[in-house]
Amino acid sequence: MLMLLSFLFELTAETPDLRSLIYRTELAKVYFTVLYFYFVALVLANWLQSLRSFVCKVNKSQDRLKKAP
Repeated sequence: MLMLLSFLFELTAETPDLRSLIYRTELAKVYFTVLYFYFVALVLANWLQSLRSFVCKVNKSQDRLKKAP
């Protein structure tokens, strides 16, 4: 919260054109950071799902081998 207030206070010292440029730049940074974390979460979730699928397949094959005479 303190960082946000500090950032907003810094904006008041600048000219309106520079202030809007800084604001848009900071919003773009936040947007792309959120987008980056979203894609990383998607990749990790996909990896975990494929790992779960692999473990289930191996478990089924092990059960089938145990039941074989």
